[in-house]
Amino acid sequence: MKFILFFACFVLAWQMRHVQSQATGLNTRDVIALLNKQMRMNETLFTSHRAKIRRLSHHLGRTWHEGFSQLSLTQLPNITDGCAIQIGQFTQALRNEEEWAYRVIDSFGKIPSGIVLGNFAWIGELSECINITAIEETWRGEYVLLERPMDPLEIFRPGSSLNFKYGMCMPNNCTQEDIYEIISLVLSPIPEELNLLKPNESYIQIRTPKVLTTGAISTLSVLGAFMLIVIIATVFDLYKRFQFEVKYSQLISLNTSSEEVAASNETAVNETSQTHQHNPHHHRSEEDFEKRFLVEQESEPILSQILLNFSAYTNARKVFEASKNKSSASNLKCLNGIRVLSLAWVILGHTYIFALTFSDNMMIVSSWVRQINLMIISNAFFSVDSFFLLSGFLTCYVFMREVDKTPLRISHLIKYYFHRIWRLTPLYAIVFLVSLYLSPYLGDSPLYPTTGVEPEFCKQRWWINFLYINNLVDPQKMCFGLSWYLANDTQFHFFAPIILIPFALKKKVLGYILSALILAGNTIAIALTMYYNEGMEVAQYGNTMYTEFFNKFYVLPWCRIAPYIVGLLTAHIFIQHKKSARKNIKLLDYFLWLIALTTMTLMVFGPYRDAKGEEPLSRTARIFYQSFSRTAWSVALGYVIYSCALFNNGGGGFVNKILSCWIWSPLSKINYAAFLIHVLVLTWFNANQEHPLHLQHSLLVYAFVSNWIFSYVLAFFFHVFIEAPLIGLEKFLFFHR
Repeated sequence: MKFILFFACFVLAWQMRHVQSQATGLNTRDVIALLNKQMRMNETLFTSHRAKIRRLSHHLGRTWHEGFSQLSLTQLPNITDGCAIQIGQFTQALRNEEEWAYRVIDSFGKIPSGIVLGNFAWIGELSECINITAIEETWRGEYVLLERPMDPLEIFRPGSSLNFKYGMCMPNNCTQEDIYEIISLVLSPIPEELNLLKPNESYIQIRTPKVLTTGAISTLSVLGAFMLIVIIATVFDLYKRFQFEVKYSQLISLNTSSEEVAASNETAVNETSQTHQHNPHHHRSEEDFEKRFLVEQESEPILSQILLNFSAYTNARKVFEASKNKSSASNLKCLNGIRVLSLAWVILGHTYIFALTFSDNMMIVSSWVRQINLMIISNAFFSVDSFFLLSGFLTCYVFMREVDKTPLRISHLIKYYFHRIWRLTPLYAIVFLVSLYLSPYLGDSPLYPTTGVEPEFCKQRWWINFLYINNLVDPQKMCFGLSWYLANDTQFHFFAPIILIPFALKKKVLGYILSALILAGNTIAIALTMYYNEGMEVAQYGNTMYTEFFNKFYVLPWCRIAPYIVGLLTAHIFIQHKKSARKNIKLLDYFLWLIALTTMTLMVFGPYRDAKGEEPLSRTARIFYQSFSRTAWSVALGYVIYSCALFNNGGGGFVNKILSCWIWSPLSKINYAAFLIHVLVLTWFNANQEHPLHLQHSLLVYAFVSNWIFSYVLAFFFHVFIEAPLIGLEKFLFFHR
């Protein structure tokens, strides 16, 4: 209902007439666009209206109590009988000054402090309201949320985190129509000059228990089916292991007896040596048991192998098995650290950005952007370019490794494309279903979007996501906000053979020329996009065109492909130098490391003075930065990978040791699941608060650590129960011999 309590926030709202919020408040680009407009707001506007705000506060402070206490049911002829009885009981309790009636009034929202900082969610006390019972528990409090868009001219979209919100406590027998009549009457004494918004029944939300929809039931059924299969497979796996252990123990007993006979003829020195070697021998026996067991299962019937593929025990062992062998030989171990730390950077940026939409002081960001350490947040976009680089590197590395085994055939390309779709889509589909159909049931606080994380239109547009074209078809209606990355990365993967095939056919010059042309085209596309959309080059630094920046640049493949191409080239150069056993020239390596780290630092912190407004860059300089920054970042990070991987024993120094640490290995295996699930984790934490978050660095850093840990914990279960079994099925569905 268009509610007259929102005068103070209406002053903010008319500044934002052109902001088009999505169906949920979780759209990052719209949040930033809103903030950028509010940052320019002249605070003297509030000074000129301060008297009216005080008057509204005065009226609001007394209206609820006096309005209800003086209410007569003859003034409400259209409300239902049950509601009329409870309203009569409540008004009488107010006249009698009963404690429970005052608690009802106390649970109503109040005009708070911090309006200038963006505090326009006056949601009251939900817990206090719903715990109120009176008159032998026949009168119960029912929390009601009145929500309206910031701009009166804007279409109302329930659940948007950018709407004004006001919380109330009403009798549990009152319907939406009853509440509309009651509020309209009780608030009628407020002066007309403060009544800028007329009532609207559609703005009333009664928080009632949610009933499972068909989509939610179907999603739960799919998850339940996976869980049931995994439980059966795990029990079957443990049974087979028990059977094999009996056989293996007999084999070990025979070997042990033979060793004891041989050991009886050894000297005391040799006996001591055998004692010291006992633990390593035992460790080798455990590894030998697992190896022999897996080999034996390959002779089992195909259905038995498929079932064992779903075993949670085996799949969990595979996640952690690399961590047991800290000296595992691999030149590419540094990729694990880069992958995990890049996702941590993504989650850090999202923790800050998503918290804005559920905060009571979002305008504090206008002072935060002047802090140089916050450039890590505002430029967290480079973490995505790191993922594109890693994807290109691994695509080329794996493709060339396969081609080295057997000559290039059409079957390589069929396997290449099939593997990509099968690797990404199943888990993506499951998490998308959870986000679309189950997220509405993950919270019921006043701040929680009533439709869940996804807009309603996603129930009709879901198929666009699984064609991986949602970044090209109406990107302003993006479903599953992270999916633009998956769409781009898949498009790059399908395009990559244009470069990979020349490499495989030993036509590396042709491959390099094609790569250079694509990089040049990428740079020109960015420059032209920025040139013909004036203002877009400012990007996230105070730009009023952030929505256009996102739709016309950020999600489009021809503007984002450069890091992927750099990844392809880095992998090919690495393979060539690895084959030629190129030696590490330490002085040159140190110099290139210095250049790489300096470049990466400049890309992140270089625009600081421009963002702060102290030394604004020219439009040409900003276009130059947007055109080359992602390529420069990728080249610099590419050399870090090249040095760490090629000179594994001497390149990279302590950085390589950190990136190659064994701890990253298990985390990297569940990284994709953590990437998909972390938005749900952030939403659950932010939106389930009964009061808006008050932004401060200590809270957000603590939230980041919690979100990061919890995302990986959930990702482990999604990986073990869904992702790993489905990946393992690939050899049965397509490549099993």
